[in-house]
Amino acid sequence: RLEKYDEARQRLEEARSATGQADPLDPQVLALRGYVAQTMAQVARAQGNTAEERRYFQEAARMFQNLLRLEPDDPSALNGLGTVQAELGNLDAAIASYLRAIQSAPGYAAAHHDLAIAYEGKMRADPENARKWGELALGAWQRAQRLAAKDPGFTAEAVAAIGARIVWLQSSLAG
Repeated sequence: RLEKYDEARQRLEEARSATGQADPLDPQVLALRGYVAQTMAQVARAQGNTAEERRYFQEAARMFQNLLRLEPDDPSALNGLGTVQAELGNLDAAIASYLRAIQSAPGYAAAHHDLAIAYEGKMRADPENARKWGELALGAWQRAQRLAAKDPGFTAEAVAAIGARIVWLQSSLAG
């Protein structure tokens, strides 16, 4: 299994290097560099390298922030930044970023999906207000499911998993 991470890491490094040669002010390049760095952080986490994980998440945040300076309402950059914030434990910043992404692109299924995950994180982090966060998560999951069913980026299994989250939350909130 470690070989798979090493192979993924090598390919990500190649992608990172290639994007480093491209126009640093090209919004698509900035988005790609942000998502590559974000994925590298996740690989570093899986390998137990917390220093690299943090460094790559910070790099991803810089790329998304640079893109947002060029295009302040870019939904992909806003969603990517939200995910970085969530991964770093900044759930309030993540939620704000996801909400901005949704405001910019209301039909962006991934932003609704990621917002639901962040709301569930708030349920765990803020047990005193868990019901409120749970209701917000439920609404976000329901919107995500409707949108994901028509989004080719979501497999049938992913849509079914969203359905399972909805059922779980409904039973959690009822009890």
